[in-house]
Amino acid sequence: MRLVHISDTHGKHGELRLPPCDFLVCSGDFSEYGIDVETHAFLNWFRVQQAKHKILIGGNHDEDLSFDKSQFNFTGIHYLENESIELEGLKFYGSPHSPSEFEMAWTYSPEDANQVWSGVPLDVDVLITHCPPKGVLDDEQGCEELSAKTKTLSSLKAHLFGHIHQSHGVQKVGDTFYSNAATVINVLEV
Repeated sequence: MRLVHISDTHGKHGELRLPPCDFLVCSGDFSEYGIDVETHAFLNWFRVQQAKHKILIGGNHDEDLSFDKSQFNFTGIHYLENESIELEGLKFYGSPHSPSEFEMAWTYSPEDANQVWSGVPLDVDVLITHCPPKGVLDDEQGCEELSAKTKTLSSLKAHLFGHIHQSHGVQKVGDTFYSNAATVINVLEV
């Protein structure tokens, strides 16, 4: 199955030309200023992309989603906020959280990290987070607790994230693909 992963488009999603796929995943920061007009525009664009399943999480720039997501139309889109969904025999879990010393949407302090990642199901196949785990495509800015959590996930096929723009790419560690799609398009076969 083909999975296309995007992240951190910051309002420039209209410049992307995405290939058809089974799964289209955005791991947050689709907006620049976190205002509702940006979210409406992104959702309208995301909804018409050629993908059987569209999965979205928020990021630290997507503040309007963190305040009131009920104002948005998610028809045809699986929006995940610390929850999972099973599609085509794969279990996806999505979380918008990222560590930060600055107060933005879904940010947490180091002492809260264990609690933030405790909800990730142990049987997840595709983990979608906004921030990277420590040590993988993270420019040494990833989350140590998230890294520790991924090591407990025995069926993990892919971990999709963004947030750290300068470290985009795909890396395979063991049997798991790690994809940082910040400002790029990554295509994976899962």
